[in-house]
Amino acid sequence: TQNDVRRPKPETTCGKCWSVYDDLSNKRGQPVAIADAKKVLEGMGINEATIRTQYAHWRKFNGVTGRIEAEQAPTPPAAPEAAPAQ
Repeated sequence: TQNDVRRPKPETTCGKCWSVYDDLSNKRGQPVAIADAKKVLEGMGINEATIRTQYAHWRKFNGVTGRIEAEQAPTPPAAPEAAPAQ
């Protein structure tokens, strides 16, 4: 128990969510954004409501506050604008 939240057992659905949050956070070197974790967890067949609820508990357990921005894929360069017709 930490910050009035008990860590779920690893073999449970909730524990699997927390494991993904921990793994992705360790790879990033900072807390993972829910958007990034949601992509992975939905691929595992976990319900969105469970993902969001467990993310809130995980944040409280770890003392994470504030907004966490999702990693952004590099945007492709914009197509050049066509020259005006004459």
